Amino acid sequence: MLGRLTCAARGKPFAGDDIEKALARPLWADGSARPVFDTVKPGEPVCIVVSDHTRKTAADRILPPLVGGLEQKGCSA
Repeated sequence: MLGRLTCAARGKPFAGDDIEKALARPLWADGSARPVFDTVKPGEPVCIVVSDHTRKTAADRILPPLVGGLEQKGCSA
């Protein structure tokens, strides 16, 4: 083995409604905090890309509120 990559910044797992709160008030690059769903127009097509099973991303917890919010905005699969 030549080396090992590690991450010094390990975050705590999302708890309770943390995901919904993060979608409602994310921090954007421009410093604003508008909800994720305000960036999509009603009925606008959306593409969601997730990691495969080899990455621990909690997609099973993130996707339901994300897709639900997009459906409420009028987006469909």
